[in-house]
Amino acid sequence: MKAVARNAWTLPTHWPKIGPIKRLAMKSCAASMPNARRCSKLIARSDVTWIGAGVALAVMFGAIFSHLTILGIDVMGDGGLLFGLAVAVAACSAVLLFLQRRRLPLIGAYL
Repeated sequence: MKAVARNAWTLPTHWPKIGPIKRLAMKSCAASMPNARRCSKLIARSDVTWIGAGVALAVMFGAIFSHLTILGIDVMGDGGLLFGLAVAVAACSAVLLFLQRRRLPLIGAYL
C-alpha cells in the first residue's frame, strides 16, 4: 500500500455540502494560524500584552464558534483535543486581558 500524505487544512470528505460562505470562513480561519506566533510575541512584551491577548481571544472565539457550528467537537478523531485547547487559550487570554485592563486605551481608565 502506498502512504498518502493528507493536508490537515483540507475539508474531510464525509462532511455534508458546505456553502461558499462557510468555505470562505474555514479558509480564512486556516489562514489566520500564523497569527498565533505573532500573538505569542505580543504577549511576551509587557507593554503590549493586551493586544496579543485580545487578538488571541478573538482568534480562539472564532475557533470555538467554528467547532460548535461547523466542525463539531471531535474533529478527525482527536477526541475533542483541539476544542479543549481553544477553550484553554481563550480562558488564559481572558485572564490576561483582565489583568491588563488598566492599560486598555479609551476604556482602561474606567475599569
